[in-house]
Formats: sequence, C-alpha cells, structure tokens
Amino acid sequence: MRFLYRKFSLTAAVLTALMLVSGCGGGGGGGTVVPVPASGKIVTGLSDPPSCKASLEHVWVTIADVKAHLNPDAASDDPDFVDLTPNLSSAPQQIDLLSAANTECLLATLGTTTGLPPGKYQQIRIILVANDASGITLSTNGGTNECADVGGFNCVVDSSGTPHLLSLPSEAKTGIKIPPGQLGGGGLNIANGQGLDIDIDFNACTSVVEAGRSGKFILKPTLRAAELGTNPLIAGNVVVGTLSGTAVNIPGSPQPVPNAVVWLEQQSTTVPIQGGGSDTVENFIGSTITDSSGNFEFCPVATGTYDLVVDAAAMPGGGSSNASVSTGVSVTSSGGPNNLVIPLVAEEAGPGTVDAAFTTANSDASTVDDITYTTLQPFNTGGSPVQALVPFFTVNGNVSTTPAVTTTTDAADSGCTVLPPACSGATHCVCVSYTAPNSNLVVGAANSTGTGYTIGTATPVTGSLDGIASQEGSSISVPECSPSQMDTAPFDLVAAPGASGAGTLAFSGCD
Repeated sequence: MRFLYRKFSLTAAVLTALMLVSGCGGGGGGGTVVPVPASGKIVTGLSDPPSCKASLEHVWVTIADVKAHLNPDAASDDPDFVDLTPNLSSAPQQIDLLSAANTECLLATLGTTTGLPPGKYQQIRIILVANDASGITLSTNGGTNECADVGGFNCVVDSSGTPHLLSLPSEAKTGIKIPPGQLGGGGLNIANGQGLDIDIDFNACTSVVEAGRSGKFILKPTLRAAELGTNPLIAGNVVVGTLSGTAVNIPGSPQPVPNAVVWLEQQSTTVPIQGGGSDTVENFIGSTITDSSGNFEFCPVATGTYDLVVDAAAMPGGGSSNASVSTGVSVTSSGGPNNLVIPLVAEEAGPGTVDAAFTTANSDASTVDDITYTTLQPFNTGGSPVQALVPFFTVNGNVSTTPAVTTTTDAADSGCTVLPPACSGATHCVCVSYTAPNSNLVVGAANSTGTGYTIGTATPVTGSLDGIASQEGSSISVPECSPSQMDTAPFDLVAAPGASGAGTLAFSGCD
C-alpha cells in the first residue's frame, strides 16, 4: 500500500481572482428581494490536491450531488435535505483529484444555490455516480468519461499509465456522509441574507486504498468541509537541526530537507488503551511532502489550531530523522502562518521496525473489516501528555505517507508468520510491519525561526499503535466494532536490525 498526499497554497489574490471567475464571491445581494426565511447564496467547491505521483497519476471521481441538513442524525432519505448543487444531478462533474498544477491550490466549483434556510448545517452528503450507471451525460471535459475503458465512472490511473476501476463504498448510493466532527466548527453557519463559500476537502491519497496485492482499488473516503476563508494556508520550510544537549539549533545557513513527510493534526481524541486506561490522541487531517528546497504547503485549511508532525526516512547527511512536533499552528479566516521553520535532527540509530497484528471478531465468518492504523509517540502540551501520530517511513516494505489501511483476512491469508492465538472461524486477523523513527520526539512551538525546539530524554524510548475499525470498503466515518478505536499499551522502540513487538490489537463486537 503506497500513498502520498500533497496540497499547495493559494494566495489571497489568486483565491480572490478564482472566486470572481467561478462565481465564488459569496454575499447574498444583487438587489434581488429574497423571501424570508431564505438566505443568501452558497457556493460549493472541491479541493483539488495535486500529488500521489509516486503511485497514482490520476484519481477520477464523478460527483452527482452535494446536499446538507441541519440535523446531524438525519437519514439519507430525509426530505429536509437541501441541495447545494442543484444542477449537478442532471450533468455530473468528473473531477481528477490530482489535476492541479503543483504551484497552486485550485478549487473545482461544484455548484451554486440560493435561498437556503438559515441555520447551522451539521451534515453534508456527497453523492457519486455509480460505476454501473447508464444514461449519464457529463458536464466536464466535453462529456468524455475518463473511466470508460474500465467500465465505470470512477477510476484511478497508476504510475505506469494503467487504469483501474475504483470500487465505491456501500454508502455512496445514499451519499457519503460528512458528520459534524469533520465540519469546520462542528457545522456550517448560514445567516439570513448572507452568502457562504464552502470547500469540501476530498483527500484523494488517504481515500484510495489498494487492496493487498490484488490490484483492486477501493474508495474509502476521507472528507472534510469548512467555510473557505480568504487565505487559509499553512506553509513553511523543513531544515536540518543540530543538537546541543537537549536544545535543537539551526545553523546559520540551514540545509533543507527534501522529501520529508509532514502531517497536519488536530482535535485530540480520548482513546481507550487495550487492557485499561486511555490516551489523548491527535486526529489526522492531511499530509504533504517537502519539495527539493524543503518547502511544504497546506491549502485550503479550515480555521482552528493545529500541530505539525514531520520526519524523513532519508536525511541529507544520511540515515533517518527523529520526528519533530510543531505545536500551536493557528489559522484564522484571514489565513495562517506561511513562514514556519521546522528542524529535523538525524537519529543516532534507526530507523525502527515494528511488527503488529490486528484481529476482528464477527458473528459471521464471511465478514471482514478494515483497520486504519498509525504509530504514536507521546509529547506534553500544557502539562498534559498527548499522543502524536508519527508518519511512517514504510509499511510492509512500501512507502506510506498517510495512516495505513489494511483489510483483515482469515487465517489462511493473514500475512502473519505466526497467527495470533484467537485467529480462527469468525475472528479474522492480519499482520503488518512498518518502519518509523525509534528516537525521542523533538518538540517546539511553531515559529518562523525554528528556535525553541528541544528533544525528549525518555529512556527507553516508547511508542504505541492506534487502530480504527470500520466496515470493509466504507468510509472511516462508518465505525465498526466496540470500541471502534483502540491503542496498544506502550512498547519499547528498538533500532534495526531488531524489531519492536506491538502485539495484537484485538477488536470485538464487529457486526
């Protein structure tokens, strides 16, 4: 499983011009008298992130509609859903999620509507055209269906130029749900008589899963939505740092770190630890990779406070790096910091290899589930320990720059050298191996000079593993098992050629 994800910046001037060209000006005026309780217009856009180039050249999805509801628990067929893209159903748009040029964060405008009732919309559903649909007339690319050769409307093209059908999740027919937790501010507020521009961030590289070695690609959507500010941006530079005791120094002529992986994280969640206790765990928002000059950018970004976690499998001087955590990255409606400097220090010994297993217990032996997993390391913020999600170097031998997804299998095809004891019958299992930093975290408050960072001194260095269970082939917002998210107990991180044992994360009640 190989994933890369990158998003690029859009300056205020470019975004303003784009909004004017595409009708994204917001507002509700124009002299038209709108009957109460109608609101102003709402413009719906889709982020168009431009990477995955190491494994995928194109990710084509065909969008038929986007609708919203004030009630976060409303059923998909509730008549009070409002249509955010009223002309899309008769002329769906086929969009390449990797099409944007690598210097801009472009938005595809899905549609504009007016007269929405005011209120806080706490649920959005995005509806895709089924691969077996007929009688579809596309409104994009002259009506050409880029997935026609594989017999559908949603597909990927790998780095060799070979197209593959993209299998859709079961909930695609009723609309892939974006719940309040994935909406900026817990919901989108539409005031009476005012307009709103919203962006749906369709994280292509997290959302596309290659099912083992089968060559089958599955859409497991990672979606967020937020009101679009005038310049929502996080950007900066990753450079080589040196240690003086526990302090991290930046040389006078800092050396950039290319191909470092940067994870955007936020909204700590309380997660139970298998065997007792709980962790406070960061949530993954998105990822990118530094360019040859060590630069990175995220755009657009919803307002809020974030952390950045960075590491590199290959430092300029050789070897891998520790992971660095930059805390307190603040984004407002007028933008975020675009001049951050983040230091990386080389590991004394590394990287570390971790072996782990997952099991899911179902009542039906034919049912399997997906596990999304990440490696964790602790840091302190405000005196409270938090588990940072740490980017992988490799997963099962492949580059993986987002949280990894694996489908649990039966005992005959588990990938386990030694099967977990519970793996039989309706309890399915799968084993994974990954490499990541095995050294203490470097932590500092995000700033423009790269100063103030220090390295931890814990001995031995420990980490843990987080897993989220969901329905096979579904979006991660369709949880499975009870609980659906768990962490392993901490385990010692050792350097290669040895391997750390994370043990088995066992999920139960997975019907």
